[in-house]
Amino acid sequence: MKPVISKELRRELGHQQHKTVLLGRLSVPRSAITLLSMLETETDPFNRFQIYLDILVECSVTDKPHAQVKFAFDYYRKFEDPLSLMSYGRALIREGKFDESLARSRDTLDLAIKEEKLINDCAISYVREAITTGLVDAVNAALDALVMSTQMPRTIDCRFEIDWIDAAVALGADIEIL
Repeated sequence: MKPVISKELRRELGHQQHKTVLLGRLSVPRSAITLLSMLETETDPFNRFQIYLDILVECSVTDKPHAQVKFAFDYYRKFEDPLSLMSYGRALIREGKFDESLARSRDTLDLAIKEEKLINDCAISYVREAITTGLVDAVNAALDALVMSTQMPRTIDCRFEIDWIDAAVALGADIEIL
């Protein structure tokens, strides 16, 4: 399968990251604008999905959280799936909107459960975002949701990662939940 973004274009995007342009009143990396122009002609859903992800990466590596939130929201509106909603929640946390991010993270887990896919990924993402807030109550709520999610049926999922446990314990999370 041919990659959506060629090596040559990837190199050009790297050069464009250092240039900022205005999209309306929003400051965005030039590389994101290049990728946006690709969306205008791309019809394959998988390729469009990948281009949106690349736009979010460009906004992240160039430290443009406002642009990342805008594009992540557009991405979610277009695909309305757990991965796009998770991306929106992550963008919100980078912008410092913790309450809204945690709400979207919980929504992401609920959507994953409804669709019976990527439940582990969404539950663990919820816990990681709760840890990022530094609020033990948020972490405990996310851990409760994680434990509940382990009983849900699923058609496709990722492995269960545990790299976040030490950080949760350091915040004083209720280890008995686990």
